[in-house]
Amino acid sequence: MLAGKVAMITGCGGEHGFGRAIARRLAAAGADLVLTDVAPTGVKVVAAKPTGGWGGLEAVADEVRKAGRRAVTALVDVRSADQIEAAVRAALEAFDRIDILVNNAAAPPGADRVPVVELGEEAWDTVLDVNLKGAFLCARAVARVMLERGIRGRIVNMSSNCGKVGYARLAAYCASKFGLIGFTQALAMELVPAGITVNAICPGGADTDRLDYLGRRPDGSFDPALRAQGIRERAAAVPLGRLASVEDVAEVAAFLVSPGAEYITGQAITWPAAPSCTEGRPGCHNRCRTQRPDAPAERSVRARAFWKAVTADRAGFLERLLALFSEHGIRYCVVGGLAVNAYVEPVVTLDLDVAVALDQVPDAEALLRRNFTVETFPHSLNVSQPGSDLRVQIQLDPRYAAFVERAETREVLGIRMPVARLEDTLQGKVWAAMDPARRPSKRQKDLADIARLLEAFPRLRSSVPGEILTRLVE
Repeated sequence: MLAGKVAMITGCGGEHGFGRAIARRLAAAGADLVLTDVAPTGVKVVAAKPTGGWGGLEAVADEVRKAGRRAVTALVDVRSADQIEAAVRAALEAFDRIDILVNNAAAPPGADRVPVVELGEEAWDTVLDVNLKGAFLCARAVARVMLERGIRGRIVNMSSNCGKVGYARLAAYCASKFGLIGFTQALAMELVPAGITVNAICPGGADTDRLDYLGRRPDGSFDPALRAQGIRERAAAVPLGRLASVEDVAEVAAFLVSPGAEYITGQAITWPAAPSCTEGRPGCHNRCRTQRPDAPAERSVRARAFWKAVTADRAGFLERLLALFSEHGIRYCVVGGLAVNAYVEPVVTLDLDVAVALDQVPDAEALLRRNFTVETFPHSLNVSQPGSDLRVQIQLDPRYAAFVERAETREVLGIRMPVARLEDTLQGKVWAAMDPARRPSKRQKDLADIARLLEAFPRLRSSVPGEILTRLVE
């Protein structure tokens, strides 16, 4: 399919990135490769993550050669026009042509992942310079070669679903990826008379090295189990049931550079094509935004990102707690107000109430004390962590423990986790509302939660004591 073609791909040094997968796929299709990255093994998202002996660019080049194709490598910072021009000259010396360019290099997530009011100019500039300016410089250099030599080439820019929908705390990244789509369309119009196509791929969640931040502990160390938990949570929100693999995206790239895509240009292809609802509503399959295309941008923020912003959970407290429970086999379920949110239209709260299996309460308490700040109260353990406003309360009332074995998996805080079944959630709220030792303001909130459940599920009214029903109508 690509025999006799030469492809230049930026950002190829990572072990589990798009660049390596695309290089392997194009080599399998018959192309020779020019492989670049800013560092021999790419840029780590978590500096403390072990390399495991990965050979980086040269390892990818060896894979290409084992597939029977030729490969050259070059260290290139795509922010530098001089370094890009040098790589292009090296490619021409080795192969005498460049037929394909894949702009895959991207700045790793870091200091830019904050609210705009906290975003520094340097962090902004880094993301825009690598993601957008870098693609411009590479495309300019390679397009000149294609035009001079009459090559009907292919240019593919790696954008993102964040190039189509804005997300909180991703302003710089979104701006770069929105810009890349606009650049793709403009360049496609300019180059179409020469038979050169320009398209963008816009992946959604994909299991690559870039998601290693999911495994970053507050002390900066890397925890594979924590990363795996984050991947499972993200996959649960995707209708297809999993994140995209690097091979999935490589297949799209291979098609766009193939003869079969000669009539496709100026397109920004979202991947996967059926994303989860951007408002985080289970089962919606994106109907919310489809039905209301004029909805303001903030309504497109995913539930998890929204709750992260509300709780200011910069420390990854919730993810770390859930990963520890999973790693140590602690059986639990969500109760209280956030359990109510799982069944009806959610309201904002900073409290996550959790019930633990009765036989595991001592183990859970010891585990929490080793890893977090824990305060003991008569009926609960209050768990917190610096860097997060989220408050986790472990219920010690043994009545709640019975809910664990009957729990259902539902979405809470944008994450799928065990939640007390509907009837148990209501029962827990009734107990709380009738507890004379509970603060009046808390009991008033309990009544409001009961009212929310009864409004959505009138059939439950018969299971609510008359005393509570009377107070609801007062």
